Amino acid sequence: MAEQALVSDRLTTPIETSAYAYYQEALKLDPENSAAKLGMQRIAERYLAMTGLAETTDSMWTDAELKRATGLVKRAAWVAPSYTTIEWYESRLDQLVNNSTDSSSLEIGVGAGEGEEIPTTTTALVTAVGTVAGEDMVVVSESQVPKNSTAIIDPFGEQALNAEEAQLSVVTNTHWQDQQAVMQAKKLIAQGDALAAEVLLKKTLTHIETPTLSAAYLLELYSQQTRIHDFSALLEDVTYLSELDRQYFSAKQALLQGDELKAIELLEAQLAAAESHENYRALLAGLYQHSGQYVQASNSYRRLLASFGDKPAYWLGFALALDALNQKSSALQAYKRLDSYRELEAAVRDYIVQRIHALSSE
Repeated sequence: MAEQALVSDRLTTPIETSAYAYYQEALKLDPENSAAKLGMQRIAERYLAMTGLAETTDSMWTDAELKRATGLVKRAAWVAPSYTTIEWYESRLDQLVNNSTDSSSLEIGVGAGEGEEIPTTTTALVTAVGTVAGEDMVVVSESQVPKNSTAIIDPFGEQALNAEEAQLSVVTNTHWQDQQAVMQAKKLIAQGDALAAEVLLKKTLTHIETPTLSAAYLLELYSQQTRIHDFSALLEDVTYLSELDRQYFSAKQALLQGDELKAIELLEAQLAAAESHENYRALLAGLYQHSGQYVQASNSYRRLLASFGDKPAYWLGFALALDALNQKSSALQAYKRLDSYRELEAAVRDYIVQRIHALSSE
């Protein structure tokens, strides 16, 4: 299962079906398992490959490119901290940061990788005035500073003579705290302690402003546990969710209440805006499939495969929809593509083999 997740680029997310989660489970059963240890390194290698640092000789990268590469390198270091190759990538990043004209304002440790959650290690961020802050701090301009923040002024510069000129401030990065809370909650769930994860997420909701990631993850947890009352109460309370996320969770609420058609209606209403919202689109595809709307299901799964890569779940949904539409040739090809994945549940594998045999004989 870990191998299959790895080739599907489900590296550390979703937490329950990622390569990292499966390798961790294997290591719990056998702490010295060499294949699982190598698997962790392979996850790190994949993250490093995604940075593009080894393929380019360009000495000038944009801030956005540097942030993304930094986040990916930090993911690799989190998964396989003893993997020595990471040191080269960190050194290469340092070179690029030094070459960047805006390196003084680069927020190290925040990147866009596989998903919204970025595992991080404790790495210092050096501000333009030489002050070293922890990773939960972000340098911002004076115009962005809340009234209750603490100003830091270079004691060796001319601006120290006038506290109102050219100052920098450091404020707590609540988004980073939100990310860390979700990461810790996922670890707890992977360890079988859903209650501790819930307590952690609830605490985060009461201690930081607009913790959208924690709120969304807690809603997903309540949904999986079919806790309708808790789900509905939380959804009503977290008014800071985006319109798209609120629509997505409203559809999940309808499902918890047994109203599948309403869930589909809610998702279809904002579908045009959900182009990059994978969970939103995957939920709608599954509902189309479950409700027998196979044309919509096949189209939805085709778009999911095109947008988010070759994932077994999407190939299975695509194959089943085509099969139901009696598109035998296309269904056969989809089943064969799915059969190329080495690790599938036994029941799924048996069904695929049966359908390949049946469709090949017709």
